[in-house]
Amino acid sequence: MRFPIFIIKLSLCVVLVISCFISFAQDAKYYFDKADTFYIKYTIKGNFDSAIAYYTKAISLDSNFALAYARRGFTYLTKKNGFETTITDCTKAISLMPDSAKLSECYYYRGEAYFKKEFYDSAIADYTKSLDHITSESKEIWDIYNGRFRAYFNTSQFESAKPDIDKVIELRPKFPGYYNNRGVCYNSMGQYQLAINDYLTSLVNKTHNSSGNAYFNIISPLVRLKRFDEAVLFSKLYFKNKSENNLSSFLYDGKDTVKYKFYRYFIKAVLQVSDNKLQDALASLDTSSKEYYSGIKEEQTRRLYVDILALNGYISEKLGGLEDARDNYNKALILVPPNQQPDIKAALEALDETEVVTRSNDKDGPVLDDDSIYVSTPKPIKANNDTRAFSIVSDSVKIRVDGKVEDESGILSVKVNSIAVTNLEKNGTFLTYITVDAGASTLKLTATDKKNNTSEKILNIPGTIAKPEQIQETDPGSLGKFYAILIAEKDYRDPNFDDLKYPVRDVEKLRNVLVKNYTFEEKNVDTLINRSREDILETIIARCKALGEKDNLMIFYAGHGDSTMDIERQPKGFLIPSTATRNKISNYITSEEISNAVFNSHTKHILVVLDACFSGAFIRKRSWNVDGDIIEQRKLSSRKVMTSGSLTPVPDKSIFIEAFTNFLLNNPEKKYVSTKDLWLQIQTTMDAENKKITEKNKNITDNRKKLKLLEPRYETINETGDKGGAFTFEKRIKQ
Repeated sequence: MRFPIFIIKLSLCVVLVISCFISFAQDAKYYFDKADTFYIKYTIKGNFDSAIAYYTKAISLDSNFALAYARRGFTYLTKKNGFETTITDCTKAISLMPDSAKLSECYYYRGEAYFKKEFYDSAIADYTKSLDHITSESKEIWDIYNGRFRAYFNTSQFESAKPDIDKVIELRPKFPGYYNNRGVCYNSMGQYQLAINDYLTSLVNKTHNSSGNAYFNIISPLVRLKRFDEAVLFSKLYFKNKSENNLSSFLYDGKDTVKYKFYRYFIKAVLQVSDNKLQDALASLDTSSKEYYSGIKEEQTRRLYVDILALNGYISEKLGGLEDARDNYNKALILVPPNQQPDIKAALEALDETEVVTRSNDKDGPVLDDDSIYVSTPKPIKANNDTRAFSIVSDSVKIRVDGKVEDESGILSVKVNSIAVTNLEKNGTFLTYITVDAGASTLKLTATDKKNNTSEKILNIPGTIAKPEQIQETDPGSLGKFYAILIAEKDYRDPNFDDLKYPVRDVEKLRNVLVKNYTFEEKNVDTLINRSREDILETIIARCKALGEKDNLMIFYAGHGDSTMDIERQPKGFLIPSTATRNKISNYITSEEISNAVFNSHTKHILVVLDACFSGAFIRKRSWNVDGDIIEQRKLSSRKVMTSGSLTPVPDKSIFIEAFTNFLLNNPEKKYVSTKDLWLQIQTTMDAENKKITEKNKNITDNRKKLKLLEPRYETINETGDKGGAFTFEKRIKQ
């Protein structure tokens, strides 16, 4: 039987097409194998461009070559900013082989890309999927567990990280570096003895230079357990092995750029504690705080800074400075929670018990700190005047009195001339204004503690009042250095939060004005963009502890905010970092944490500026009006907060920060600008905007759709030592 000629031709075409496909597939496999020789054999030499070129050729010949996409994606991790290409290639590979055993490799590669982008949740998800598809005999399984361990660790999920590093050690028991890594994990969990055990195992089995880092890492848990002599021994061994083994730089080379330079002074303090030179140790810790760079930090570095706070608290407690000890312990707990610092939790509980015993035996009145007490020069008071002729001066004068009283039982009340002081903070800081007859020369200060013990002190009133024509504006003297922490939270990882458009723009504009127009040096301005709760609070605490008595600090935050009511039906404010999870308050920054971060700072002036929804919840009470000229305002310390709104949402495109920045930018050639003047300008701008909002609301019938009025606030930060002064900007004088 003869076939029609067209059937024969069709059959030949089919055979030819199939042959071509086979040929193309063979060619694609050839280029894939060729790429693998560069990808595997020459990885150490860095011949990644050739590998990428051959993988690309394989893909061009076979667009469904899934593993070629995956391998090319992984190779792109060697390129700067190649992470997006890795994710794209691996996602394509995953889509091409949904049921293949090779999926493990694809998910692992994509997980590595997410990790490098710091998208740790996505990395953890991909590492987990990789492990779901891998076979137990795979040689790469330990690397996947190690990748997930790192992702868990970098998100402070130590309880989840620990089983993964356990698995890595089970699979590679002879590699000492992994014992060191587990020791770091144990130390972060507050399991100090287990950390020490792993560090020692790493050192005993030392076959690789990196395991020598255990000499450095073991110092932290030993200090936490108050085993100072052993910590000194290992610090000496660390330096000895440093020179012999050429380990990666921590403390050894003595350059200013050394990452852990601040920790040298911490180790010096440990040595001094070991020698019982506690005052010298405090001085070393103070230097350590000043050396600490308050920029971007990884988890381990933050933990080292917390070591400084913990040791500072311990030494302060030994020297009888219980308030300083408590302050340092509380700051440590702001950065690392109590369940990860059992020693700090126990220390605070012991302090509470000590205070209970002390109060029960308290028979003495409060201590009046002479150095802190300030009595101002009397000022005349204008009498009521119903005439249009001239002002009449009364026979009374107004005097400002502030200071600090201390007592282990706590302060119940402070009175000046039998008149109760209303501005009394929990740490004994007080401020009041009192009216007395002209010619009075003394005041009586009475302080009572919570055990009803009383102390009295006679205060001398400064000399006579100068006549108005004798009062001249003078230079306020040295204002110290100016520092700023500018925080912009714009891109939120949780999709339940809307991303914002303007915070970064606002921060960059403000930074330029401060650096170019005012005396903020570039190196003294920290700019934090899309940072975590821990990064933000760590920077504030570190800056506040490092600054001197004449220095000035401005903290600016732009991003999402929220509020709730506490058990006393008082508003409680939250700032929401870009890494936060919706409704997970432990990821938020509370108003109390901001107050505790700036508490007990020696810094002269602190101004916190919050451009966030519900930022008014950071204020609990109205502050007194700042009196006097800019000279008087500069003399007195201040802790003020300025907010763009009250307990309402505020717009992303901020009118508040626009007014704030423009006033500073357009300031005439006036050397000093007080926040009092700045605030008056902001109020004027916001009042004008509220008139526009009111007019727009007249045409909106649905009350739910009406625009909210803007309610900026400028108040004192409670319980932080404000004495009524004001932050002052110093303008650069053009040469």
